[in-house]
Amino acid sequence: MINFTAPKTLLLKKPNPQEFIRTLDTESDILVKCVFDNSSHQAYIVIPELWESLAPDVTIFQLYHYVTRNGQQALWPIKAVLQTSRRDTWIMSAHQVANNALSNWLRAIPNQSKRRYESIVASGTASFNSSAYELTNQQIFDQINDDLIIRSLSHPLAKKLRGTGL
Repeated sequence: MINFTAPKTLLLKKPNPQEFIRTLDTESDILVKCVFDNSSHQAYIVIPELWESLAPDVTIFQLYHYVTRNGQQALWPIKAVLQTSRRDTWIMSAHQVANNALSNWLRAIPNQSKRRYESIVASGTASFNSSAYELTNQQIFDQINDDLIIRSLSHPLAKKLRGTGL
């Protein structure tokens, strides 16, 4: 069971398309249920006790732990590909780019005309010591920014989705 009580610093965000990233191998896939706020383009993790209260806005996401060339770490939330999902080229290509970043420094570039992500692999061969950034899944959760976890229905986004506090 994952504990959501420690101090938090990691952000949930797509990589900047102008930054080179490497994704980090984790113990296992990190699947969480999130709500995506369309107005701020921000994903928020929802604790299990609130999944039913915030349905149908809760969706399963896979989190990819990544690091930029300047050492900043974050989590890239990408909707999970499920057996029942329609084939969404944005989602499929985002997973492909994130997986390719396990072995290459690359930029994740949205290509609007093709409705997919593409990658530009760095031409240089910068060294990368992934062990310097290795965290267990529990350590990753312990570092997620507190504001990005919906722990109660009094969270501003939960209020917005439920139409309370307007």
